[in-house]
Amino acid sequence: GRGESLSVPWVPIRDTVMISAAAAVVVGLLALAPAWIAARDRRRIAAPVEQATLLTSALPGVLLALGLVMTALMLSRSTDDGRALYATLTGSGLLLMTGYTVRFMAEGFAALKTAILQLDPRQEESARALGASRARWLGTIALPSIAPGVAASALLLFLAVLKELPVTLLLGGAVGLNTLAFRVWDRYTEALWLDAGIAGLVLLAVSL
Repeated sequence: GRGESLSVPWVPIRDTVMISAAAAVVVGLLALAPAWIAARDRRRIAAPVEQATLLTSALPGVLLALGLVMTALMLSRSTDDGRALYATLTGSGLLLMTGYTVRFMAEGFAALKTAILQLDPRQEESARALGASRARWLGTIALPSIAPGVAASALLLFLAVLKELPVTLLLGGAVGLNTLAFRVWDRYTEALWLDAGIAGLVLLAVSL
C-alpha cells in the first residue's frame, strides 16, 4: 500500500560479497600465525596466545566499533593534522578491517588450529632427514595438508562478516558500504517490509 516495487538489491549484494571475501582473506591470514603458535609451539607462550585470540570474540560488536572510533579520534587529536589522519583511518577501510579482525579472528583461528594439529610430526622429521629445508616442507607437505582447514576457516569468516551489522554500520559508512545486513536493518526501521524481506532472502541465498 506504499507503492513499493520488487527490485533486486544489486549494490548491497556486490558490497556484501566484496567486503566478506576481502575480510575472510585478511582475517584468515592474520589468524594463521597465532593458530600455528598455539598448535605447534610447546613453550609457555602458546596458551596465552590462544587465550588472547579467543578472548576477542567475547567483545560485543557495538562496543568494539565504538572503541575503535574513540581510539581513532584520540589518535587524530594527538597530531597536528588530525582531521586527515581520522579520514585516512576510516576512509581507507583500515579501521573496518581492524574491527573485523578483532571481532572474528577466533572463528578463523579455531579451524586453522584444528588443521595444523593434524600435521604429522614424523613427516617433518623424515623430510628434514632427507635434507629438505623447512621452506620446502612447508610448501610441499604442510600447506597442502592444511588446505582444507584453510578453506573451512575462510568460509566461516566469510559467513561471519556476511551477517555482521554493528561493525559494518559504524565503521563501514565512511568507506561507502551498503551491505545486505545494513539494508535489512535500514528498511525494517523504515517499515519498508518488502525491501527488508527481499534483502533478507538474498542474504540467506548468498549464505547458502
